[in-house]
Amino acid sequence: SQGDVHFWFGKFADAAASYSAAYAKLPAFLNGGELYKAAWAKFLAGDKTGADALFGKFRETREKANDPVIGLLSGDWLYRTGHPEQARALLLEALKKGVSDVKDARDVAATPPAIRTAIAAQLALWDLLGGNRPAAAKDMADGGTSNFTPADLVVRFAAMPSASPAEWEARANHDLAAPQLAGIRLTALGYALILDGGKQAAISVWEQIVKQSAGTDFFSRRILSRLKGQLADHASPPDLANLNQFAAVLDKLSPAK
Repeated sequence: SQGDVHFWFGKFADAAASYSAAYAKLPAFLNGGELYKAAWAKFLAGDKTGADALFGKFRETREKANDPVIGLLSGDWLYRTGHPEQARALLLEALKKGVSDVKDARDVAATPPAIRTAIAAQLALWDLLGGNRPAAAKDMADGGTSNFTPADLVVRFAAMPSASPAEWEARANHDLAAPQLAGIRLTALGYALILDGGKQAAISVWEQIVKQSAGTDFFSRRILSRLKGQLADHASPPDLANLNQFAAVLDKLSPAK
């Protein structure tokens, strides 16, 4: 869409306007997904009040549709827009009580196992970003031992005890040696190094990741650019179909001046 093109080139105010216009024209499209994109574009354009209003409207739309991931999306929004304690409280309550629709922690319906695992992984990632490795390990344990997506497995690997870059590489080669895990081995190592303070050592790993990735993988390229202290060419538009649980990692890496 035109909004995505504006977003790619960092024209966030224009992107927000395009997404909002698209929503006004066809509100039912993607169950309000254009509102989600518009909210992030407004936030990145510096309009936090407008962004919160748009996200609130999006959340209401998804709640009415009984979207099982609206809690994760809401937690991600709160954390990345400057409300980490609220984000954490929302997901912790969900993990503790087992709610499927975590918009309201008083709802105690059963959580689908895959959603519970994803919640645990998101909490663990936030713990790692905050330097609390023991809490990350506990959160992953609380999420259960099955229903792991590739992203969950990456976080689970990164939550292992702190180690040297050489030890992390040895772990990746040993613990992720199975052929079916080959696709996440480098990514797991790359995030583990960043989250354990090994940003310099992570550069060569992310260079390999970028080299092997599709040309449209702007996110990996932005990670690498920030590790190198360089400006990235493009910003990745939000993708509702594939919530990027590692977006907060990019947020925490200092952008080039």
